[in-house]
Amino acid sequence: MAALLEAENPAPAAQDVLSGAASDAPKYSSTGEMIKNRMPELMKGAGFAPRGGNAPLNDSADILRRASQATLDLRLATRQGRTSKSSVVKSMNPGFLSNFGALQTALTAPSIGEEIASYLAVASPDLARSFTAGNLG
Repeated sequence: MAALLEAENPAPAAQDVLSGAASDAPKYSSTGEMIKNRMPELMKGAGFAPRGGNAPLNDSADILRRASQATLDLRLATRQGRTSKSSVVKSMNPGFLSNFGALQTALTAPSIGEEIASYLAVASPDLARSFTAGNLG
C-alpha cells in the first residue's frame, strides 16, 4: 500500500480507489464510519492473497468476518501507535526506518504529551498523580 501511495503515477485502478475514497469522505461523519462501510469492498481482494489465489472472495459471510477483523486490527494498531509509540518503533524493521529519516525522527521524538508528563513528574510528583474530589457539596 505504501508503494502505491508513493508511486508517481499509480496504476489507473489504484488512482480510481484513491480518488473514490477522497470523494466519498464528506459523506461520512467519522473516519470509523467510512472504514466500516468501505472495508467489505476492500476484503474481496483477499482471495488473491494466498498462494495460488486467483479470484476475489464472493462468500458474503466470509467477507464480513474478514472486514470486521481488519477494522478491529486497524483500530487496535492505530491506538497502540498513539499510546505506546516507543514499543511500535522498537518493533519496526531498522532497515526500513533508516531509509526514511524523517519518519524515524518523527517516531522517535517524544510527543508533547510525553514531554509534559515527564516535566510534571520531575517538577513535582504530586502534580503527576491523578486525584478525585470526594465531597464537592
